[in-house]
Amino acid sequence: MLAMLMLLYATAHGCVGPTTAELTLANKVQAAVEDLDALSLGVEIRENRSKLGRRPAVKRTVHLKILMADGGRFRVEALQGDAPFAAIVCDGKKITEWDAKENLWTRYEASPLHVENAFKELLVKDYLVTDYAKSWVDAEGPFGQWFERVIMAPETKLTGTEIIDERSCDVVTYKKTEWEFPASVTETFTFYIDRRTHLLVKQNQTVVGGVPLIASMNSRKDFFYRDVRTNPTLPDDAFVFTPPRGSKFISSDAPRFKIPTLDGKPAPNPKLPSVNGSTVSLQDYKDKKAVLLVFWATWCGPCKKEMPTLIKLHEEFATKGLAIIGVSTDKDMGSVKWFLKRHPLPYTILHDTKRKVGDLYFVKAIPRTFLIDKEGIVVKSWLGWSGKEEEAEIRKELAKLLR
Repeated sequence: MLAMLMLLYATAHGCVGPTTAELTLANKVQAAVEDLDALSLGVEIRENRSKLGRRPAVKRTVHLKILMADGGRFRVEALQGDAPFAAIVCDGKKITEWDAKENLWTRYEASPLHVENAFKELLVKDYLVTDYAKSWVDAEGPFGQWFERVIMAPETKLTGTEIIDERSCDVVTYKKTEWEFPASVTETFTFYIDRRTHLLVKQNQTVVGGVPLIASMNSRKDFFYRDVRTNPTLPDDAFVFTPPRGSKFISSDAPRFKIPTLDGKPAPNPKLPSVNGSTVSLQDYKDKKAVLLVFWATWCGPCKKEMPTLIKLHEEFATKGLAIIGVSTDKDMGSVKWFLKRHPLPYTILHDTKRKVGDLYFVKAIPRTFLIDKEGIVVKSWLGWSGKEEEAEIRKELAKLLR
């Protein structure tokens, strides 16, 4: 089925598309992920980025120690030498973060975005350490980048084999240039997949671009996956966080940890392109009693689980004054159009290609859902998808707005 979908996508876009070998490799990687119940590995990240505007040049190496297990459990420690300087731990119910710089830690409820079938989704993502020495799940990390692109993009090619860390690897490359005159950006990804386990051994990512004679950017990240153990026996306390000596607890309600909210405030009203070629803004729905604005992506599992409810709400309330708008955060419109051919959606779909609108709404994770009244005020917002509980809350609010 996966092979057929990829061939259909390639045909629809008028390109040669993936070969049989590429399709076979994609299936093997998917099978390898699905067979895992637990995973232990180390990741070395080497980053080298030139100075761009106010962004300083960066040259650093970060080591991560990662454990993952079914039930949405994970543990990531960022190391300098043998000493951790940041950690994020989830026992499936609560997430704990710790930062050595100020020796502070916090704990909060894990959202459905992290927990519901989280392990299988985390395996096709990666953990990166931000400039603030925190580890986060990055939906565009090495596993996610390779898996999304090998399925969706005809630019992805199986280019040969190579020995990395004494392991025989298939080499997969992706290269694409995007123009926004007069600037251009060229991204190149190279993935090295173990021919025996079909898991990643190494990835490098380069981004080159800028405006000719004015400004340029050049960055490279190399990821090395080492000490990979599939389905290991993990200790009982693998996902238990013990606060380091002298550390201080700070509530997750503290301003430094809280994501800004738009609840009770005017909703930003920029224009975005729709999949049918038009340009749309919230102002176009001023005659509606309520707008349900949902940020999503084609690769997002919880987003797909929310869709049947959105379709149901559209069918029940569209004639009563409700408009539902889905804002895709995928990198390119082609991915969105291909997804909609397989999964038609009856409501409006827009594309936030640069994620600038998502920034205005403080969208740090998806799905992110906002209910907006006829005055353009955000009534309530939701992070992730909690199923029937969230549907009941949305219906409760709609009952007030659609009277």
